[in-house]
Amino acid sequence: MSSRRSAAEWARSQVHAVCDDPAVRLELIARTYHGPIGNAPRHLPFRRAALSFMRWPIGRGVLAPLGAMPPGSPWWRAVNERLMRDGCEAVARSG
Repeated sequence: MSSRRSAAEWARSQVHAVCDDPAVRLELIARTYHGPIGNAPRHLPFRRAALSFMRWPIGRGVLAPLGAMPPGSPWWRAVNERLMRDGCEAVARSG
């Protein structure tokens, strides 16, 4: 295997690094809307919508770690992780 990781592998590693910290999940999703060079003003309305939506499950506690009391929701965590992976992979592919 090549020493270079694929965009999908990089995306998985980014999401795995934040999987048990809802606040850092929010930071990661925000970064994906800044684009590969950190400046994507046309994405601003989408970033606002994504962050607004992300605050809802964080506020409900459904993105909390599975070992927390109360635990997060496996379903919500999986859906959120897929959205984050897609965003990270898109940034990796475009950069």
